[in-house]
Amino acid sequence: MIKLPIEGKGLDAIIRVTTGAAMAVEAAAPPSAPDHQSEERVGRLAEELERLRKLVDEEIPQGEAGELYLETLKEKAGEFDESGNLLDAFHLYRRALRIDPKNIDALYHIATIYYSAGLKKKAAECLQAVLEIDPSQERAAESLEEIENEF
Repeated sequence: MIKLPIEGKGLDAIIRVTTGAAMAVEAAAPPSAPDHQSEERVGRLAEELERLRKLVDEEIPQGEAGELYLETLKEKAGEFDESGNLLDAFHLYRRALRIDPKNIDALYHIATIYYSAGLKKKAAECLQAVLEIDPSQERAAESLEEIENEF
């Protein structure tokens, strides 16, 4: 698997995005024992996150418009990827996966970005997902083997 050059805030943002909201909440919380107000704040943040996810899901067009939207996302993600704007490419590939969770191309590109960011375990997980969807994907199998040899 080719390691792409990722530098600066883009890498930090990818790592923040991929480690999940729970870790962000943990990092923001003081190291002392949680009090009632902290638990309330975490609950409110979780509710707000769920509300925003539902809002985004409602904005995804259905039918032919949805297919066109998905193709546009993948096309723009590819343009970002080719120009080296991996952070924006990463976000668009993830958005494409929300619409089509079995999109092998988006999964493979996300794996490449994870690998470039040094997140080899995440890259391997994406490649395994590609192979679960379509075991005949030789490129994914070769890349996964290469990553596993690095562990």
